[in-house]
Amino acid sequence: MNVVVVEGGSKSIKRYAKVMLRRINWAEAVKDDEEEDDDVNNDKPANKCVLVWQGSVARPSFSRFSVHECMTEAAARKIFADAGVAHYWDLAVNFADDET
Repeated sequence: MNVVVVEGGSKSIKRYAKVMLRRINWAEAVKDDEEEDDDVNNDKPANKCVLVWQGSVARPSFSRFSVHECMTEAAARKIFADAGVAHYWDLAVNFADDET
């Protein structure tokens, strides 16, 4: 599971959302990787990108661009908790997609 948090102006956020939700074909990206690997597992869920929450906040929670690779859910939640937005992680984990 990956979580992307985007903060910025309304125009840049709108453009970034279009890229993530419309322009990138997430299912195709997985198919290309599976063709390279001989070990194909058909039990994997479909690869997709969904918008969990969008809105305005009083002030930014993150001061700069950063990438974190967390091996456990506790480590990932700690990254968000350190920024004061642990509820972002909770929203992403508890999100139930209506299309599935």
